[in-house]
Amino acid sequence: MKVLIIDDRPEAVRGIKDHCDDSGWECKRISFDQFDREFSEFDPDVVVLDWKDDASGDMEGNTLLERMWENGFKPVIIFSGYADLITLDQKYTSSNLVKIQSKGDEDPVIKYLDTIEKFVPTISMLKHDFNDALIVALNSIIPMSKTDGITDGVMRFVLAKRVSNYFDENCSENAPPWIQYICPPIAKSLCVCDIIKKVSPTKDDLLKIGEPDEYRLILTPSCDIAQNKVTHALCAKCYDKNVFHSYPPRDNPTNGQINSITSHLNAGYHNNYVSLPAFPESLPYLTVDLKQLEFIPLDKVALNVESIKPEQHDYFRVASVDSPFREQIVWAYMINSCRPGMPDRNMDLWAKELMKP
Repeated sequence: MKVLIIDDRPEAVRGIKDHCDDSGWECKRISFDQFDREFSEFDPDVVVLDWKDDASGDMEGNTLLERMWENGFKPVIIFSGYADLITLDQKYTSSNLVKIQSKGDEDPVIKYLDTIEKFVPTISMLKHDFNDALIVALNSIIPMSKTDGITDGVMRFVLAKRVSNYFDENCSENAPPWIQYICPPIAKSLCVCDIIKKVSPTKDDLLKIGEPDEYRLILTPSCDIAQNKVTHALCAKCYDKNVFHSYPPRDNPTNGQINSITSHLNAGYHNNYVSLPAFPESLPYLTVDLKQLEFIPLDKVALNVESIKPEQHDYFRVASVDSPFREQIVWAYMINSCRPGMPDRNMDLWAKELMKP
């Protein structure tokens, strides 16, 4: 891992520099006036950034962060004696890889670097893959240029879809169950199969995984919500993970039990139940009951934890279910809600007739 420390005073970051050296990482400390010359050439994986240039007395850290953001973002930890006075633009706070740490204690910075290290190879590989994906996506430019009515928006949509398809085709590993989530959510309005959670009385509880009955799954179509055609969302209640199957909990299930549950998971539902996997620090394992429904006013649901207004919101969105997994859930709901009722008939007689030669 390559660590760039931007700080005029070596003694203020000596512990961080020593830890990098002891860990076998490539580490360089520079002053603010060396940024232009060193940043691109060194090409760090992560940056430790002071906020005030001691030579000029200006808050140069904000300028350097802006330039890093525009020219190839890196995980950044701002290590400053002015930490309590720093207010970052929303575009920076939208990333959980931008941290602020008050100077004096170097241990939180060291722990952050240790955490980042395991992801650095993946981030580097992803940047390379994005370049390959964009090259493949751009092969559609010439055909589109020969079509009338192609706007910038349409072109961006097509290219984004081709990039997405590139990664779908080149992801061959057996992914964990939670791969179906978009968490934190991205969509700017609530969508079908979004998972919402009850607002807790305290902020600390908001960030903790709740009990299963605190969650709901939205079933109202995304287009109806986005186009303001409805004022309430139809939601299914969630229950404990064991509700999905009929077996008593045990540490060592039989192969028959595992095979039975696996069959239902592959189908996407079991009777009126849908199982949802846990997601680290966000969701417990859940069972959605597609027959236990309630209407929740849309204006009572916050799009994310940051936008919660305690006096207004009863729920907030925790995660979205990505395609095609959400379509599987919608299909399960349609089967359970739309199946026409049939009168009783003599099925035994019918079956016997079908068996006759």
